[in-house]
Amino acid sequence: MNSLRAEYEQTWQDFRHRTTVQTTILSVYFATVTGLIYTFAQHGTETGKEWIGLLVGLIGVFLSIGVLALLLGERRPWSADLTRLERLEEMLSNKSEPTERQLERVSNYHCLWLEEKYSFGLAGSFTWYLLIVGITGTLFGAIVGFGLTGLHWLIPLDHYYTRLVMVILCLSMTLISLIAVFYTIKTRTIEKSEEKCDERKKALKRVEDGDG
Repeated sequence: MNSLRAEYEQTWQDFRHRTTVQTTILSVYFATVTGLIYTFAQHGTETGKEWIGLLVGLIGVFLSIGVLALLLGERRPWSADLTRLERLEEMLSNKSEPTERQLERVSNYHCLWLEEKYSFGLAGSFTWYLLIVGITGTLFGAIVGFGLTGLHWLIPLDHYYTRLVMVILCLSMTLISLIAVFYTIKTRTIEKSEEKCDERKKALKRVEDGDG
């Protein structure tokens, strides 16, 4: 029982740590975004300074991609810790003494994350984090398009509608890029978790066969 309580305490500390990391990432991101938007609003729309909009947009796009990758990287262990806490609470509420083998299975967060089939549905708090970063990133994509339309020596666009098309095109390209990053990281994460989970299950099976 002492080992079970120690596992619960360690998992709770890990969960709090990951939550703090996520909050810190988002806080720094929002503070930087606010500064970039303010810079664009103050100077990016002035005649002859359109390049500021292009620079702000590019910085914002790359920043959004980086934050998206960081949040997705933290999501798997965060979700698994949440599941592990629930499993440990169930075991602690049970009067029977849990075995070490049960603890090993609860500790394997790769399998926990896959078995629970965590999705990116709108009910999950992580989805809102990702949506906010995605929406902000596409906004920076529009700013990039606005900045490009101001560089007449690079793209001679004088008509209003052609300028608008350029803004929408850059916004769409940024959105597609963010979606591609999202699905790439999600797919690779699931593949790695499946490999780790299979390895752990084979190891446990060898132990069980040996005990048998």
